[in-house]
Amino acid sequence: MLLRKNSGTIHFKEFKAELSRLLINEDYEIIDIDEYDNMKARIEANTNNSISNGAYRKMQHIEFTRKKTLNIIINIIGSSYDKSIYMSTGYSDICGIVKINNLSSFNTNFNFFDERSGLIVFYDILLQNKMMLDFYEEDDMFFYDIEVFGNDWIDLIENHGYSISFT
Repeated sequence: MLLRKNSGTIHFKEFKAELSRLLINEDYEIIDIDEYDNMKARIEANTNNSISNGAYRKMQHIEFTRKKTLNIIINIIGSSYDKSIYMSTGYSDICGIVKINNLSSFNTNFNFFDERSGLIVFYDILLQNKMMLDFYEEDDMFFYDIEVFGNDWIDLIENHGYSISFT
């Protein structure tokens, strides 16, 4: 644990710079790694529960420059779910998870290299709903996948008439 905390201290400046590229404002709170570690068991249990109950959707291989799908999903959840959201990035395991006021604070126009790990994950405040944004390079092209877990966020998306087929 001490090694992780020391590593977090070393990379904290980079983490803050990354957050400045991923969020449209600085209205966030960084939750320390001890609390984040305590949250992980609930996150894993809720994710597994969502999968076993069919509350899971995935869209794959979307060109990174085509962020219309991402924008729509972020806007639907951000405008309908007015509670705080947790966001994790590659630095979260050593620096902590970020609590933002709303998903609308996320900068969907971020660049491919603005987050070092290629994985950004959002959780609702109760850790029952989750959205993973996985972006990657394949054959010299950039892509992203979106995975949504949890009935609440899936229902929000589908009830807003968004007709994209999740598979």
